[in-house]
Amino acid sequence: MDKKLEALGRELAIQQELKKSSQQVDTLSPLAEIEKNEKLEAGLERIQQELEKSSKQMEDTLSKIAQIDEKLYTQGRQIEIQQELTKITHMRLQRLLVFEKIGSKYYYIEKKIKMNWSDALHKCREMGAHLASLQSEDEIKALYRVLQPNQWYWIDLNDIKKDREFISATTGLPGTFFHWNENEPNNKDNSEHCVELYTFTSTSQSLMNDQSCSDGNFFICQTSWDKIQHKTTQIILQ
Repeated sequence: MDKKLEALGRELAIQQELKKSSQQVDTLSPLAEIEKNEKLEAGLERIQQELEKSSKQMEDTLSKIAQIDEKLYTQGRQIEIQQELTKITHMRLQRLLVFEKIGSKYYYIEKKIKMNWSDALHKCREMGAHLASLQSEDEIKALYRVLQPNQWYWIDLNDIKKDREFISATTGLPGTFFHWNENEPNNKDNSEHCVELYTFTSTSQSLMNDQSCSDGNFFICQTSWDKIQHKTTQIILQ
């Protein structure tokens, strides 16, 4: 396109030069001069039309290129978004798959990272679960078999609002089952308001203890199979 415009420009310059030269020739007859000028005018008009046509074609081409660029950019962004959504979906599914059936319930046991009670509570909720809400000795015995020995794990009980009134963070109601260690809860130094489960190897059992909510512990998240199925379906259909 640029070469064509350049050629037309050269031709226009030649025609203009010829017109100028013709005006300086006195030997031509008036009729011949008129005829010559008409030809020059026609040539100039043709070149001008060609230039306008080439300019319009260039504008159309540039417009089409811009449209293609925009379309490619949009398609690229759509691919990036789809890849990101796939990654998020995979991560969410992975979170659900870490739950294992222990006894009659489904748990995720954090064994690597310690958190304070509030952060552990939030982490479980991020996973579509809650801190473990233990309801029987059978549940505690089932957990003991898979918990690390001599370790503390946060569960959902706390008496943050009122001393010795332990509330389940899961239901917002007073706890109904307790399995305290000897002389517990004692609210030592008036600073222990969250409940942990400790695995005693000496007695081969797990017992509850009240502890400072700011301490770092492992934790146990709990969910149900129905929730796992529901969450999985939601994630896949998104």
